[in-house]
Amino acid sequence: MAATAWRPIMALVAVVLSSGCLAGSKAGRVAPTPHLGPLVDAAPYICGFVPEGALRRISGYTGRLTDRRSGLWKSSGDCRTPDVIPEPLSLGWAQRDGDKVLERLHGGEFARFGPVPLPADLGKGSVLLLDDPPGSVTDPYDVVGVFRCGGVRPWINISLARVAEGRDAVRDLTELMRIAQRRYGELHGCVPRPR
Repeated sequence: MAATAWRPIMALVAVVLSSGCLAGSKAGRVAPTPHLGPLVDAAPYICGFVPEGALRRISGYTGRLTDRRSGLWKSSGDCRTPDVIPEPLSLGWAQRDGDKVLERLHGGEFARFGPVPLPADLGKGSVLLLDDPPGSVTDPYDVVGVFRCGGVRPWINISLARVAEGRDAVRDLTELMRIAQRRYGELHGCVPRPR
């Protein structure tokens, strides 16, 4: 067989290999190698509070990310990244009822999963990791923080669908809360304080 006869076959092999169409790949993507470096607080921000690069680093997600916001957004809001199921990020916040939200999300039936308290400089809150979330909970990685900023006591809840293998979920969620509280202060013209 002449060398030119192999060209179409080799071209097909190259296309298959480069497209990720091999056994074990998901949705045409090869699983990413986790980036184990620190999170970077830099624009652009997803849902106004979470750096896109940090979310990608934590989750290993490489696809398209857009956010869908609802709520008044001046005093409260909800936001999700609906590009894929399960959604990589869901975020909620409001300027009141933080203690009730913390109890509902990390107390009661969830207290048995051992929420890890946030550092004192981030106010009142915790990180909750669920290996097998109860039926109504879809995101196994969750952090809630209640803090003071100006004359209000807001809360922020950040939930992730996954954390890349090899990353420290508690450390990463704690750092995301630190960034989100700082962003809240920037967006609302106040300085976040623990209580």
